[in-house]
Amino acid sequence: MEANCALERKIEGLEDEIATLKEQLTLQDPERVVSLERESLAVAAYVLLPVALMLGLHYLIVVRLDLDVLWLRVGTAALPMIFGFMLEIIRRPRWYETVIFAVIVALAGVLGMSATMHNAFQTPVLPQGAFDRSETAEYMLSIGLAFVLGSLLAAAIRPLVKPSVRRSGDPTFMLAVFLAHNLPHGDKPVDERIAHWQKIVHSLAPAVTALLMLYTGFRRYLH
Repeated sequence: MEANCALERKIEGLEDEIATLKEQLTLQDPERVVSLERESLAVAAYVLLPVALMLGLHYLIVVRLDLDVLWLRVGTAALPMIFGFMLEIIRRPRWYETVIFAVIVALAGVLGMSATMHNAFQTPVLPQGAFDRSETAEYMLSIGLAFVLGSLLAAAIRPLVKPSVRRSGDPTFMLAVFLAHNLPHGDKPVDERIAHWQKIVHSLAPAVTALLMLYTGFRRYLH
């Protein structure tokens, strides 16, 4: 009899533990759903939206109005730059996340434009000759660089608005540390040298990226 009572108490205890676990899982599930919703919104805002706007701009300028393609190049440089800027200001992603966003926007944007030209004028979706492949690759690179440039500009102006926070794995900070330890520095403290080089890197990175973006996206218009 006592054994049965003890067994019943153990069963009741297990049932209570199971109920507690179910309650915890129920509470955790909405948080996971909210997290997934936020990530989905991020993809829609910073990938799908700029791609959709670039495709709309391409259709309007090239297909409908038959304007100079230079206007398309300007628009498809400005749009990724704006969204890269917003991504850095609002979400502050890791550098490799920014690069992934930039690559996806560039690939989807250029391939989408090629598909639009195929539907409108029956041109090949993929570039056929060496010259076309080079042009397509440079166009993709210019769009990706424009996205990264927007992010770099946001990172460069942040110290002017509020004190910068060092992020683990930040390539600009890592480069500043390397330069501070390996270049002549006199008797300045290491933190001061790192801050000095980080300012220089934050200033030069957007300029270099902008030059590369202009070269790859507008090279044939600069002659």
